[in-house]
Amino acid sequence: AECNPAIQKPFHQNACKYARFAIAAKNQNKYWEMINLLFDKKPKSNMELFQRAEKIGIDSVQLANDYASKETAVELNIELISGLQKEINATPTIFINTKKNFDREWG
Repeated sequence: AECNPAIQKPFHQNACKYARFAIAAKNQNKYWEMINLLFDKKPKSNMELFQRAEKIGIDSVQLANDYASKETAVELNIELISGLQKEINATPTIFINTKKNFDREWG
């Protein structure tokens, strides 16, 4: 993926962009709402995403600013590094009592 050099296959074309939007929405306490929007509605453009975000109470100006912020980029990098350190190679991956119990390589 464009933000994760460890991924060699083109799994999720918008994964990095969607991750940034989810992190940005978290600043408005709307993380899960954004996750649901991204996966249930699968917006075809940023304009559609912002329109749908407004409908669920997300301020689109703040969302755009937070999406583009250095803090969001840093948080995404921290999450990527954490996943690599835990040898997460697919979603979903489930940990129970710190033991990796399920993963599945897609593709």
